[in-house]
Amino acid sequence: MRFLVNMARIRRVEFLVVELTIFWMPILISISSLKQLGTWVCAEAFLLLFVLYALGDGINCLADRDLDAVYKTHLSRAVYELGVPFVTFLTVLEIVLALGLAIHLSWLTGKWIFLGLVSFGIFLGVGYSIRPLHFKSRGVGHLVCLWLLLYFVPMLYAALIVTDELSLAVAALAASYATVEMGVILVNTAEDYPEDLDAGIRTTVVALGLHRGIALASWMVAVGGASFVGTFCVLYFKAGISYPSYLAVALLAGVCVLVGRAIWRLARLTGTQAPSESIQEVKRCGKRVPIWATAIGWGGVLCGAVLAVSR
Repeated sequence: MRFLVNMARIRRVEFLVVELTIFWMPILISISSLKQLGTWVCAEAFLLLFVLYALGDGINCLADRDLDAVYKTHLSRAVYELGVPFVTFLTVLEIVLALGLAIHLSWLTGKWIFLGLVSFGIFLGVGYSIRPLHFKSRGVGHLVCLWLLLYFVPMLYAALIVTDELSLAVAALAASYATVEMGVILVNTAEDYPEDLDAGIRTTVVALGLHRGIALASWMVAVGGASFVGTFCVLYFKAGISYPSYLAVALLAGVCVLVGRAIWRLARLTGTQAPSESIQEVKRCGKRVPIWATAIGWGGVLCGAVLAVSR
């Protein structure tokens, strides 16, 4: 039982609920028939994405095991209880498995772009945590890496499962969703600001400073949220969906407004309070990050489902 608990911890299963939205949202806006959801290709593609996220989570826990021993003890303990050699072996196994699935999926569909996207994702995932690249400590490069790694590239990959060509709508949806969610994640990153500063890890928030980092998060949620909602409005209009169905978009817009307002308030407070008080306020708001990210993500899935059913 302890083994399974530790495996779940380094897999960061708490993020799975948001990862599901990254997979399903672009599929729902791209499919021409709901029958496409029940194919083997769709199932294998989801398994591959699950392995890729597991790889990213595991290698990050492995690389940060000593830093986490102070501030995220459950993650560090999980790595050491499983054993560093075992987690290292698991990481290599996941890389091999991901490439193998990517090759098979590419061969099965004739879309070799899958292998390219997966290889790029592995490069970003490994480079994020491991030196000498260590994108996590590259200032704004930390933000760009996660924007691509967690959202934009996986959403393009998911859309290609059910369509042969990427549309402007898919790219716009992926970019806007990545932007609004990364704005939320910056608040989570800001929680570790003092620890990252002491450890010499130059995240985006460390590079910009706490107040400017939260201000950037606020702008990202505002701009990303507006374009996210706007993309669905355009898709609904083109599909000729009736006005009652716009309730899903209205719900998504309401969630984005509430989250944006909370982060805007946090940005204002960090600009006026003492550093110690600002950190406490950030940590308090950080507890809401999983709820914010989940609400925005599943609001988008609901909007995508309305569009898919209408077809």
